[in-house]
Amino acid sequence: MKLRVGLDYDDTLVTNTVIDDVLMKHGLYGVTRHYSIELMDIPQHVRDEIYRNFKDPKIMGNFLPAPGAVEFVKFIVENDCEPVMCTNRVMHTMFNVTVENINLHFPDIKLMHFTSGESKLPFLIQNNVDIMFDDSLHVIEDCYKGPSKMVIVSNEFTKHNHDYVSSKLPDNVSTVRRLTCGIPLIKEMLENI
Repeated sequence: MKLRVGLDYDDTLVTNTVIDDVLMKHGLYGVTRHYSIELMDIPQHVRDEIYRNFKDPKIMGNFLPAPGAVEFVKFIVENDCEPVMCTNRVMHTMFNVTVENINLHFPDIKLMHFTSGESKLPFLIQNNVDIMFDDSLHVIEDCYKGPSKMVIVSNEFTKHNHDYVSSKLPDNVSTVRRLTCGIPLIKEMLENI
């Protein structure tokens, strides 16, 4: 295996619209730019509805691949690299539906790791992940000093990331609008092996 490519699940591999759907339902879409539900300036009953939806297997098991995600994973595999998934699942009831959805849409991803809110950095180090694609700014902030190159996915589902420009970030952090925009990064890393 030439490279191990880490991929977050929600809003990176798949489109998780749970938060946006609830905010739109209550006329609050666009009210906040925080990536953390706890920091959003929204009423408690709306926050509670978001958490209830996160616990619903029917909602959580029906996410579709994000634009370009299937093609990106295919590119990784065709170039003798290994795609691995690391995502946060505080509710253990969501593990099975997440695994089923990954197996359905991304059968080449064999190594899957779930955190329960803790840092992804130990997973990246222990599993020799060369590059990690994630939409969560707090994950990037937590992990960029580790050995992996970090890439902020700033797509149409993660508008809170759009203000982050690569030129203002540390050398080992980049931004892409969708996963397929990360192909040149993978090619560059492969050339330097």
